[in-house]
Amino acid sequence: FSPSGKLVQIEYALAAVAGGAPSVGIKAANGVVLATEKKQKSILYDERSVHKVESITKHIGLVYSGMGPDYRVLVHRARKLAQQYYLVYHEPIPTAQLVQRIASVMQEYTQSGGVRPFGVSLLICGWNEGRPYLFQSDPSGAYFAWKATAMGKNYVNGKTFLEKRYNEDLELEDAIHTAILTLKSLLCERIAVAKELMKRAESLSRSQKGGIEGGAKLCSKLKAELKFLHRVEAGKVAIKESHLQSTNLTHLRAIIESAENLEEVVSVLHVFAYEDCFGEKQTLVVDVVANGGHTWVKAIGRKAEALHNIWLGRGQYGDKSIIEQAEDFLQASRQQPVQYSNPHIIFAFYNSVSSPMAERLKEMGISVRGDVVAVNSLAEHLTEEGHLSASESDEESSELLQVTRVDRENLVASIAFPTEIKVDVCNRVNLDITTLITYVSSLSYGGCYFIFKEKVLTEQAAQERKERVLPQLEDFMKGKELFACESAVKDFQSILETLGGPGEKDRAISLMKRINVVPDQPSDRALRLVASSKINSRSLAIFGTGDTLKAITMTANSGFVRAAANQGVKFSVLIHQPRALTESKESVATPLPKNCAADSGL
Repeated sequence: FSPSGKLVQIEYALAAVAGGAPSVGIKAANGVVLATEKKQKSILYDERSVHKVESITKHIGLVYSGMGPDYRVLVHRARKLAQQYYLVYHEPIPTAQLVQRIASVMQEYTQSGGVRPFGVSLLICGWNEGRPYLFQSDPSGAYFAWKATAMGKNYVNGKTFLEKRYNEDLELEDAIHTAILTLKSLLCERIAVAKELMKRAESLSRSQKGGIEGGAKLCSKLKAELKFLHRVEAGKVAIKESHLQSTNLTHLRAIIESAENLEEVVSVLHVFAYEDCFGEKQTLVVDVVANGGHTWVKAIGRKAEALHNIWLGRGQYGDKSIIEQAEDFLQASRQQPVQYSNPHIIFAFYNSVSSPMAERLKEMGISVRGDVVAVNSLAEHLTEEGHLSASESDEESSELLQVTRVDRENLVASIAFPTEIKVDVCNRVNLDITTLITYVSSLSYGGCYFIFKEKVLTEQAAQERKERVLPQLEDFMKGKELFACESAVKDFQSILETLGGPGEKDRAISLMKRINVVPDQPSDRALRLVASSKINSRSLAIFGTGDTLKAITMTANSGFVRAAANQGVKFSVLIHQPRALTESKESVATPLPKNCAADSGL
């Protein structure tokens, strides 16, 4: 017994039942219907060898949810009990009598050492004396008569559906239809969940100006899930258990909930390239990138039991444990710094995580979000013959094993997403030519109420009227040390001398007094970039010098940033709208009233 008075082994057995395939029983006026999913793990199986519904006598049958091997043992025992009754009384055993005897067998397995409860619940139907019967028997040995019931995965939803549909006047044909609809209602629930997630994903994509990178990919994954579920609903695909309990939807829901709970989400399902510890090139999918890129989130929807067993080496071949995945995240994050600091990693568990795993992740420097549950340890022994024994008398011929089980009822902690994530602020700023020009441009100082002869200048003026760029630059530069390399300053001064007006030149003199001019010193990774139409020697010098100084480069040259990223080099940058030198063009431009609309002249 547990301290709360529960039989722990029965709780585990009931968990096995709850994880089994859904089964439904409905008593009609002229018979009983048993229905279940016939799970087929492979198309190579001979489906005739898989029996989910078995007959015990000509008038009694049963179905199960839970562990198949345990079910076969009980079927064999039930047939033997029925034969024994017939030999004694020379008549078929009544359904209620057989249920009572099977339940007694199941109950006996809860009382003795060296055995465990059966990991199944049974629905037993029969026809005696002109009337139908339906019973359910559980691993504890308890049994009840039912008019209609459901068990296995999502049994609560199944029972709710039956409560709405069942009536005692049902004929057998109607009962068959209702049983199919009950199993199908679980599919309808998955469709409703997919539709709701689709709406949330679309809302998330629209939540930020310009959208969220990867938002379209997230929506397309949900559309694919929804399309597939509709095909199953229409009968174009045979219903399988995996269709009713879609792990994809569980994971996609976890991603959406994570993104909804974090600030400054910049992308979802983002793919990062990195080199593993052997120097091999690998890719890593980060479910949510938030806080302007400073936070990486892995959203995990799998159950704590499955995760813990994989960690202990009890998973299927090829399963990668959460700890191994955490090592990949750490390796990748060290190669993808954001403003010269490694991203903060959060593993968000939406179906709990075992306490030992949570502690190990924290030791590795990874934050944990979700319910942390305890793990019970049972010291058992493996004898030389390979049998488990609770005895410790023969220490010489046995090897001690530690058997662990996740205890979901024992909640150790419930951890929310951190409300504030400390980010190391980079106090160095490297100014690109485009930023120097934007900072002194007449457009940035009220000279945007013109229609210029040059279309690009008119467009920039309209952009400035709609959203001023100078406050953004000043806000980012405030309190930081400013740098510019010699190439940037030289070219800026050349452009200023040719195109700049008097006011723009005066502002340039004031700005240069605030800037530390340094020699060109491009970083090694900048020099490895292959030249292209977007990547030239001047840009390499400017961005590479910022990289060497560990400074954030302010720029309007988004083309170079994207081209470098496509070659695997991501620079720390702040991208802003460009502004040209226009003061000398104002004399031949058409002035606009100060209260004109933002898009006037476009």
